[in-house]
Amino acid sequence: MEEHLFMHCPAACQVWFASPLSLRVDNFLTFADFWRHIHELHDSEVMALVQTTIYMMWEARNHHQFQQRPSSTEHILQRVASVQAEVRIGASAPATIERNVAWRGPVRGTYKCNFDASFVDGRPVGLGMVVRKHRGEVMASACSYPVHVTTPILAEAMSMRWSLQLFIDLGFRRISLETDFSVMFVRRKSNAVADFLAKSAEAYTNMVWVEEVPLAAAPLIDADVMNLLPVGL
Repeated sequence: MEEHLFMHCPAACQVWFASPLSLRVDNFLTFADFWRHIHELHDSEVMALVQTTIYMMWEARNHHQFQQRPSSTEHILQRVASVQAEVRIGASAPATIERNVAWRGPVRGTYKCNFDASFVDGRPVGLGMVVRKHRGEVMASACSYPVHVTTPILAEAMSMRWSLQLFIDLGFRRISLETDFSVMFVRRKSNAVADFLAKSAEAYTNMVWVEEVPLAAAPLIDADVMNLLPVGL
């Protein structure tokens, strides 16, 4: 699915070629080859742009499939540019400026996937993700360890890719993604469960929990439910 959705689909090819990267993704046989090429550039800004573009193509796919709202190449790239601008503004904002950090549920009938990567230079990376419904009901959670990458942004990108694939494998379809790195740029408190799972991944290795989280993460789930704003109720 990755190869078709993000590379071989004609619409995806147009997005990549029209993007600031001017990529010819049809030159790559597999998504792994494409990812390796991006990684070998050793450019964090390029990696952030690729990560955001993948997310926006996934968002456009969902809008088209579930809401019959097709997105043009221009619209997708405008969304990418908008998110990148928000990230730059957020990264340069004074540390004293706070945002609403409470976890928000997705729209009724959809799922939210929070994901994270625990990066410590020189050590393998742990990945964590949790899928919840609009009232905070846990549908799935997972950990993966070890993952060998060399930069924080690549770790987060790998976390997004892993989460997307696991989300599809578990049979979910309508999704919004949230992390505390660059795609959605939320404060770590609103991503507390995924952050905990990523940091605990070494202990759990490769585990998937269906409709639950490990016992140690349960208080974080409860805290999110208690703070939940009435979204889609």
